[in-house]
Amino acid sequence: MTKVSEPQAVREVHEIRERLHEQRKDWTAEQKREHLDRVAEEYAQKYGLRRVRHDAPQRFRKHG
Repeated sequence: MTKVSEPQAVREVHEIRERLHEQRKDWTAEQKREHLDRVAEEYAQKYGLRRVRHDAPQRFRKHG
């Protein structure tokens, strides 16, 4: 089987994703949430957006 050559940009994206996965694979759910909150806040400030924060959503509803 021959290996398909991928464009340089796609290769770079794969390398970045692999590197981020290695850095974050052992993060707890709390660490992931804190990171996403921090990144969201940075983008909101950078682009003049207002963040809407909600309490933890109720994921399951009782039927009946």
